[in-house]
Amino acid sequence: MLSSVCCMLTSFIRKK
Repeated sequence: MLSSVCCMLTSFIRKK
């Protein structure tokens, strides 16, 4: 679960 959240966060930051 934590891994999924981390992945989502990274994707969000990369999109910015």
